[in-house]
Amino acid sequence: MTTSQPTPPAATPSFSTTYEAQRRLAWYNKHKTRAAPPPLSEAHRRYLEDEGAFLILPKTTTDALLPLYISTLDDLTPITHGTSIFRSHSNNQASRYLVRAICLVICKTAHAIPFLRLTDPGPLLEPLDFASKLLAGLDAAIKADLEPDRVTKIQILALMHLHNDGLAGVDRSSSYLSQAICEAWSLGIHLKIPANPDKERCEYLWWSLRNFDRLGKPIMAAAPFFIDDADVGIERIVPDKQNCRSQIMAVALGLGDLMTIATKAYKAGSRAAVDSCADFPKLEHVVRDVDFEGFHRAHRVYLETWYHVAAMLSCRYSGPGTIQYSRRFTSAHRVLDLVSNEGIDAFPPLPLVLRVRI
Repeated sequence: MTTSQPTPPAATPSFSTTYEAQRRLAWYNKHKTRAAPPPLSEAHRRYLEDEGAFLILPKTTTDALLPLYISTLDDLTPITHGTSIFRSHSNNQASRYLVRAICLVICKTAHAIPFLRLTDPGPLLEPLDFASKLLAGLDAAIKADLEPDRVTKIQILALMHLHNDGLAGVDRSSSYLSQAICEAWSLGIHLKIPANPDKERCEYLWWSLRNFDRLGKPIMAAAPFFIDDADVGIERIVPDKQNCRSQIMAVALGLGDLMTIATKAYKAGSRAAVDSCADFPKLEHVVRDVDFEGFHRAHRVYLETWYHVAAMLSCRYSGPGTIQYSRRFTSAHRVLDLVSNEGIDAFPPLPLVLRVRI
């Protein structure tokens, strides 16, 4: 005759754990929003006006570019929730700086070209001219700390990071990303904050920053990563069959892991003279838990290209006849096929690779 074992009591959080959770929430609530705008001298205000820091884009521009961003990039780079921003903007409640940062990212697409005006009426600008003026104003506004919401400020910096055109564009882009990550660290969005009303918003933002950081290695030609996953306290986004955004994020996180593995040989302190990535996951393995074929075509092309960049980087020393070299050659051929067959318009307007040795 067997006797039933008593059910062990549920574990209760210790006093120190509860206190730490409460402290994090209190810190977040206290520091998330600045209570008062920064004082500006008359000379500083005139400078900001000249730079375009206070610019409000005409409705004809934003009503065209915001939906374009939502359809093209909102799920792929979930820095913000585009639909919510568009709704708030229609009620004059959205941050003018965040709206301009979104327009900065999407203005280089072909569909945006007929709407690139800074004033209405005003001249129609070329994409790079439009972007340059937006960036100058946003840069001045961020340096003057005009955006009162710190989570929104992080979102703006992350979007500014995605614009890397022009002289010193890559270095400037990396600087914006580092600022965004530092702001995120200081606000603690990488840590579990119980009862945080912005939980989903902060989690998607944090993991977007982490993915941009992992892409920084090929874009910045072996620049170090800013983020160590061991320092992150929040859980990863789990793919949901009913939520395409979560599926894309899950794939991107896996690709970020591959980038970490593939670029170990490029670290300044590495003494290895042979490649260690004999076994490298196939793309099918990375996307096995999602409906990859159901993704937007531009998203599939982008994510597949990211995978092949990691695969190419995993071979630094191996020569012809090795597994690593064959993988590198196959991936390079596939990227060329994507560009040739899909066309450049199939790629979203995001920085992916500026220099990869093939």
